[in-house]
Amino acid sequence: MKTSIEILRALDLFGALNDGELRKIHFLAREVTYKKGEVIIRENVPCDSLFIIKKGCVKITQGGKLLVVIGEGNPIGELSFIDKGLPSASGEADEDSIIIKIPSAAFDDLINRDGEIAAKVFRSMAVNLCQKLRDTNEWLATRIWLADIEKEAQAYLKTLPRL
Repeated sequence: MKTSIEILRALDLFGALNDGELRKIHFLAREVTYKKGEVIIRENVPCDSLFIIKKGCVKITQGGKLLVVIGEGNPIGELSFIDKGLPSASGEADEDSIIIKIPSAAFDDLINRDGEIAAKVFRSMAVNLCQKLRDTNEWLATRIWLADIEKEAQAYLKTLPRL
């Protein structure tokens, strides 16, 4: 099993931090064990932490519908951790799991005191957001292109004689 520091380093959010900076983040964190079926984060209910799966797996649901099951090294609640909004989905331990929990208030205090960590984390967030926007733009362009092809095909089919 990877160490908590190795798991933190692998996250996009903390990937640019050096060992000393990662230790500061690690110092804020604690490991929490969740039994199968226990709720870690609840949709539309305020959340005060970032959760990262160290061992086990978590079911992510939205409106009671299963979206995905995620495993070790994956974060839960990262959007709420960053923007303080309500979680858009719920997370429930799908098996007994060990979760790294980083409280938002302690993290906010750290980045307010340490400008170097703040700059690296915010840059990582910006780069990650840019990549997601590029991926979304590509997905949308493909959808539009496919819709155009479908319209052309339907128009062409209308020109064919009926059998």
